[in-house]
Amino acid sequence: VIFVIPGLFGTHLRAGGKRVWLDMAGLVEPGFSALALDKADVKADSLIATIYEPLVTFLSDTHEVVSFAYDWRVSLQNEAKRLADAINEKLDTAERNRQPVGVVAHGTGGLLARVMADRYPNVWSRIKSSGGRVLYLGAPFGGTFEVARMLAGDSRFAQFVELAASADVRAELATFPGVLEALPPSMLKPDPWAALRGVTAPEASNLIAASQTRAILDRMVTDKDLECYVAGFAPLTAAGIDSGVREFVPSLQGDGLAPWRISIPNGMPAFYTETLHGDLAKDRANFAAMLEILRTGATKLLGNQPPDNAQSAVVLGTLPPETADTFPDERMLAAAAVAGSLAEQRGAPITSVKASVVHGNIVFARHPVVVGHYMGDPLVGAEAVLDAKLNGQMTKRYSLGLYPGEIGTASVFIEPLEGTSRMSGSIVVGLGRVGDLKAKTLERTFAHGALEYALKLTERAGAVTSDSVVTGAGLSVLLIGSMGGGVGPEESVAAVLRGVIAANATLAQRAASAVPVRISEVEIVELWEDRAIRAARALQKIAKAPDLQPMLEATTTVQQRDGGLRGVAPEESADWWSRLRITAKADMLGSTASERTGSIRFDVITNRARTEVELVPSERVALDRFVKKAAASAMPDHQTARTLFEMMVPNRLKELAPDLGQTVMVLDKEAAQYPWELLENGFAPDREPISVRGGFIRQLETQQFRETVIQAQEPKALVVGDPLTTKYVRLPGARTEATEVERVLTQQKFEVVSEISTDAVAILNSLYAHPYRILHLAGHGVHEYVLTAAKECVPAEKVSGMLIGDGEFLTPALINQMRRVPELVFINCCHLGRMDNDGRTQSTARDDRHALAANLAVQFIDMGVKAVIAAGWAVDDAAAKTFSASFYQFFLSGETFGRSVIMARQATFEQHPGVNTWGAYQCYGDPGFRLHLERNVESADGQHVAFVTPEQVAVAVDNLAREASSGWKLDTIPARLKMLLEGAPA
Repeated sequence: VIFVIPGLFGTHLRAGGKRVWLDMAGLVEPGFSALALDKADVKADSLIATIYEPLVTFLSDTHEVVSFAYDWRVSLQNEAKRLADAINEKLDTAERNRQPVGVVAHGTGGLLARVMADRYPNVWSRIKSSGGRVLYLGAPFGGTFEVARMLAGDSRFAQFVELAASADVRAELATFPGVLEALPPSMLKPDPWAALRGVTAPEASNLIAASQTRAILDRMVTDKDLECYVAGFAPLTAAGIDSGVREFVPSLQGDGLAPWRISIPNGMPAFYTETLHGDLAKDRANFAAMLEILRTGATKLLGNQPPDNAQSAVVLGTLPPETADTFPDERMLAAAAVAGSLAEQRGAPITSVKASVVHGNIVFARHPVVVGHYMGDPLVGAEAVLDAKLNGQMTKRYSLGLYPGEIGTASVFIEPLEGTSRMSGSIVVGLGRVGDLKAKTLERTFAHGALEYALKLTERAGAVTSDSVVTGAGLSVLLIGSMGGGVGPEESVAAVLRGVIAANATLAQRAASAVPVRISEVEIVELWEDRAIRAARALQKIAKAPDLQPMLEATTTVQQRDGGLRGVAPEESADWWSRLRITAKADMLGSTASERTGSIRFDVITNRARTEVELVPSERVALDRFVKKAAASAMPDHQTARTLFEMMVPNRLKELAPDLGQTVMVLDKEAAQYPWELLENGFAPDREPISVRGGFIRQLETQQFRETVIQAQEPKALVVGDPLTTKYVRLPGARTEATEVERVLTQQKFEVVSEISTDAVAILNSLYAHPYRILHLAGHGVHEYVLTAAKECVPAEKVSGMLIGDGEFLTPALINQMRRVPELVFINCCHLGRMDNDGRTQSTARDDRHALAANLAVQFIDMGVKAVIAAGWAVDDAAAKTFSASFYQFFLSGETFGRSVIMARQATFEQHPGVNTWGAYQCYGDPGFRLHLERNVESADGQHVAFVTPEQVAVAVDNLAREASSGWKLDTIPARLKMLLEGAPA
């Protein structure tokens, strides 16, 4: 019996049942990140056949071969037990039959064998007693600098794997214990990493952990009767670091993975071959010698001295970084991973891609237009234009929750272009959350979109045969990701082109007969002249990149097409929503406000920049104390809001507040507890509150939705106001608000079920009697309210929700039992007030209203409600009535959720300046969400502009004429022209 143990990267790995390593499609989707250490579903699969099949096949003629696939990500100490158990199982049978059990270990597989020997010495003794031997093929017992070269991006493998995965693979590899344990002892300290350029340095704690395994390897003593070594040879092998020039030093005495002097243990019989390290298990010229060593412990077929051309240890200079001169296939990637030869490997032929830049309107694009979509964004700008051309196909998919958003998602909307053989339409690729996009993730998601497009073209073409002719297809592209502080124009162009080349390579390698389509042309289309010029300059530079130049035919002058606008693109679109991400560090949170000493992180993402800053822990404690005190006041004033602004916003961000504009706040569940909407900038010239100007729409950082969400289609609403109770104070303001909401909804043709001043039975009966699109709740609310236990031995229960009767509550759990989830839930629940024996009101939860609102909103969003409005601060009854009525008037008329919230805040601020009810509402959802798709109304996108020169007016009028040529929004042209002329200087 012989065990064959592969080296580092030599085992296929599966994640969630899908092969990720080594599989070209798996590296893109689900992607290398699916192998992260915190993923519990990663399993070792099998040895990589192109590396190990020749040796396994040869040994199978004389042995029962056990290919021991192991998880090379994890510590060797973790896998040592599994290896010991497998060998013990075979020894039990072999010993009865007096058969030897041996091991052939390639590369770091030898390190695994020795760690097992240290941890389970009895297994080692049994192997020797059985008559078996352990043969190491180039095991780097003293570590390998190739791992450091890989993390520095200097090795061909590093180049290949990041091209194939379209991701920052090195950052992930730097966290794998099994990778770090292959480092030399000198690299298991933080200091040497500072001497390298562009390196992804491992965390110090991970290096310390790897040192523990290194200690095991260093204390092993060679058993020359059991262990033997076959050493390969390479012209140059990384042997150290020259800290002066910050580059790697080569040696002539090594196998391409590690130098012999630190790899071959003292006293171990060693034999030399001129085969590269990665080819030791597939070079058949060495197999007879290996078999003889396994049988006798020696061989005359290989020399016991290094090759003649490796006798000199003197080498001058440093080891130059390697480059990837072609897109790899799986064989090339496998060979590079194990330091093998690429001479026999041939990459798939790569389709040449024509690239150009066009200044024009996307309605005149020659090919389907690729646009990016961020999670939580509405369909605006280019997407809205394309959606109109496609008769609302994109909106339909968006409304069903099937629209791309996450990285690696895409949807294709195409149709034949009349009078040509080309296609028109759109491909939408997911960009993740605003601010998270990186060039590598853009490359990956674009490649996915290109593959989906190629597949769609193939499906439309019908039957495909093995001799089908490969056809070229084109894509029109915007500067994807260059808004929102994500990637710059140059990074965007490069990512798009690399994504196309990666997609073509995948199509060529994986499905030449199944999908005979390649992307042969990419045109970058920009509406504004200055952005087109920037794109062309970026293309000029990128076309010279070593990895792109052989595969690109770039036209670097801007081509003119109809509809292009002159001048400089406006800094801010009326449709753009800035992102303000606020997270509280979960590992530093306490269970009470006084215990929460962790900092709060702010991440501001506008269309021009991204700013990150933290509020320090000591400030956090004082903030929590003041918020609790302020929340207890039923009549907060402007000064309170201004004080909160000064306390809650770090100084670096206070100056950015006037630039936020329309703002989506992305919050974690802890940060959602704070009343961000209430903030006022006391130093702003106009003193207009930030949320009044910007809306402040909330979204949750992480959301878990009900698996299947079915929502009502009929225009029905349930309005609950001031439920009947004898133990708690009545709320005439809630009754008035509910009555007004009922009136507005009825006026907008909604069928309203009204439960105003009714009891719990009536409310619950109505709740389950019909599916509702809107649920409006106005009354008493509780947050973690302690119910009196029925018996002393029964623990008290805590409840959060709306009081609908004496001791009865409408909770999210009850609403979750509705078969059809409402699209909008509006909650205006004040603190619970109980009547005492003297008829006076006792407040039992006056300081947690903001927590109640956040808690209920989070639960409703989790169950699939599209939008939630919850009062998180004490409200004035008259102002609350204005807010709710204004919101419904705009929202039910077809306006977006975000714009409806802004206009409701503005109306409340203007009509009730003495209270801060404009900021009392937490509004969760997508700012672009509309309730009535068939009654959408266009917001006025033309705004009065105060021109300062006649030339500005001329350019604006010319641009309007160019826009009219596209046929987009022709009915708005006269009004917009009038506004332009009204803004002309006298």
